[in-house]
Amino acid sequence: MIVREPISRFISGFIQICVLNIGLQQNHSNCFNCRKNMKCFIERLYNHTQNLNRKLTNTNIFIMYHFYPQSWYC
Repeated sequence: MIVREPISRFISGFIQICVLNIGLQQNHSNCFNCRKNMKCFIERLYNHTQNLNRKLTNTNIFIMYHFYPQSWYC
């Protein structure tokens, strides 16, 4: 398995998806409605992953593939 450096992977995904909206419609909800606000996105992503552990939220496949730690796929 090839694993990408986590911070580089996060920044690349955030810019592509939340800032540039590459391949996505404007105002999509894949950034937890934070748009270009990285602090908002990180806080909501953290809360989302914590709620997964408690089974309080459903897995968002799009978010999972782009932002969950790659080691979670092993």
